[in-house]
Amino acid sequence: MSIDDPCTGAPSTAAGATCNHVMVPFHVTKEVTLAGTPGVIYDVTVRIRGVVEPTRVNGGTRANTATVNLNGRNYRAVPFTAGGTPGDLTFQPWLLSVSNPPAVFYLNDYQLTEHTIFKLDYQVTLQMAGNAKVALDVNDSNDHEIDNYAKLSVDGIPPSNNLGQFVQLAVVSVKAH
Repeated sequence: MSIDDPCTGAPSTAAGATCNHVMVPFHVTKEVTLAGTPGVIYDVTVRIRGVVEPTRVNGGTRANTATVNLNGRNYRAVPFTAGGTPGDLTFQPWLLSVSNPPAVFYLNDYQLTEHTIFKLDYQVTLQMAGNAKVALDVNDSNDHEIDNYAKLSVDGIPPSNNLGQFVQLAVVSVKAH
């Protein structure tokens, strides 16, 4: 499952550049239904990859709180947060939601917002019931995004159309909990 948030026009490749979304506000959700026996809980390992801008989530649970220093600022090394609420909707939160058991997971919670981009490539194991609805969602409340000015790419998946941001989720493994 993937979402592409392409830029319109001719995006800049200057550090920190922004471009306009193809729709304002930009909001896309893609949903799938998990196979399996309804009511049975599964441990589902998901690989999360893409190129995104950083956002900040208030509250929530962070299993990994390690940071990495880039240009004098500390960012979360793995920007995954369970629960919480977006701290600034103008820095678009990418999230995964599960209907059963109900949960929301933020994929780009770097705990800082600024005009930069990051390459995502990490795995998490989540509990999901058979027949649960699983949705990938991105929602930006303003007319622009930080474009992929550095032309970052992720091996094995296509880049965004026209230097935009993108996220792809792939199931790595599923086993009964």
